[in-house]
Amino acid sequence: MLVASLPSISRASGPVPVTADVRWKMKYTQTLPLLIILTTLGTSCSSKHMRLTSSSMEPTITRDEVVRVDLSAYRSTDPARWDVIVFDTPIKDGGQWAKRVVGLPGEVVDFTSAGMTINGSLISCPSRLSLLPYPPPHHQPERGIYAITQIKYPYAIPLRQYFVIGDNAQNSLDSRHFGAIDTKKVLGKVRDK
Repeated sequence: MLVASLPSISRASGPVPVTADVRWKMKYTQTLPLLIILTTLGTSCSSKHMRLTSSSMEPTITRDEVVRVDLSAYRSTDPARWDVIVFDTPIKDGGQWAKRVVGLPGEVVDFTSAGMTINGSLISCPSRLSLLPYPPPHHQPERGIYAITQIKYPYAIPLRQYFVIGDNAQNSLDSRHFGAIDTKKVLGKVRDK
C-alpha cells in the first residue's frame, strides 16, 4: 500500500505573522465591494433619468431629451430662483413636468407692458439662460384633459409654493395658467440646466 507523505507543520512555531500591509489589503478587498454596492444603491435611489416629451423647456431641454433628476436636491434646502424642477402637475392626469422656478413663496408676480415683475420690480433672466422675456399669460381654451384655471394678476404666491415657467414661454402650460406649484409636488432638480 502506497501512502503519500505530507510535510508536517510544526505548531510550535505559532501562527504566521500578518503584516500591516497584508491586513490593510484584506480590509480593502472586503470593504471595496460593499462600498461599490452602497454607492450604486445610493445613486439610483437619489436620482432618476427622465425623458421629457414636451417642447416647453426648449432650448434648454429639447423634446425627448433624457435628463437626470436629483431626487434628494431639496431634502435639506428649498428650490431657488432659476432652478429647473420636476414636479407632479396640478392638472388631472398631467404626469410629471419640468419647468424653471421664477417666483418664490410670498412674492407677488405681475405682468406689465414691460414684462414680468416680482414684487413690483421687472425681472430679468440671467444672461447664461438667454431666454426671451416672459410674456403675460394668454387665454388658452381647455385642452383635452387639461382643465386650465385662469389666474388673476397681480398673483401672490402662497407660502410653500413656487411659480414656474417653461423656457419656451410662448409654448408652455405653466404657473401663468394653473398657479403656483406646492412644495409637496416637487420631485427634484434637473441637473446641469
